[in-house]
Amino acid sequence: MQLTGPGALGPPRDRDAAVDVLRKAVDLGVNHIDTAQYYGPDVVNKVIRES
Repeated sequence: MQLTGPGALGPPRDRDAAVDVLRKAVDLGVNHIDTAQYYGPDVVNKVIRES
C-alpha cells in the first residue's frame, strides 16, 4: 500500500482513494499503521489524520 506520490514522495495521486484505503483498513480491524517521516514528508501522517 502506498499512500504517497510516485517514488514515495509528495501527495498521493488520488487523495480520496488513499483516505478510503485507510478507512477500509480500520474497518477490517487494522489498529496500527506504521509510518516514517521519510515518506512524504508529512504527507502520510496528514492523510492518516484526515482518515
